[in-house]
Formats: sequence, C-alpha cells, structure tokens
Amino acid sequence: MKSSPLCSRDEGREIFFTATDGQRKFRLTVSRAMLDAILGNHASEPDRKAWVKTRKTEILALIEGHAEADTGLSSVAVEEIS
Repeated sequence: MKSSPLCSRDEGREIFFTATDGQRKFRLTVSRAMLDAILGNHASEPDRKAWVKTRKTEILALIEGHAEADTGLSSVAVEEIS
C-alpha cells in the first residue's frame, strides 16, 4: 500500500494523508480532538505529525479493518475517495 506524506489543516492541529490500495484511494484523518486528547492542545504541528508517523502502519490497517480494537485509533476517519 502506498501513502502520501503527512499533511495538516486547522493550523497544523489536524493531520491527514492519503493511501492507495490497488484501485482504491483513501483519506485518513487524525482529528484535532483526538490529537489534543493524546498530546495536549498545545502540541505543535511537528509533534502531531511525529505521533501520526510512528503509528502510520496501525492507521493504515484501519482501511481493511485489521487494526486491533484496543489501539486507540477508532476515531481516525477513513474515507474512500475514489
């Protein structure tokens, strides 16, 4: 599975990226609320991206429903975009 570099919006507080699995393309979004709860609302964009980067494999597993229920990633938004 191929994925894009991490991007941000909401002044660097929300992190998202896209992934391609065969012919399907997805956008995966780690919300500001989730990152605020985990890292604190004063966490910087680089800190937020670093946290997502270290968990990118687990986040990608959400596409096929292979992520463990207790990973704490259940609120990551997975949208099929193509």
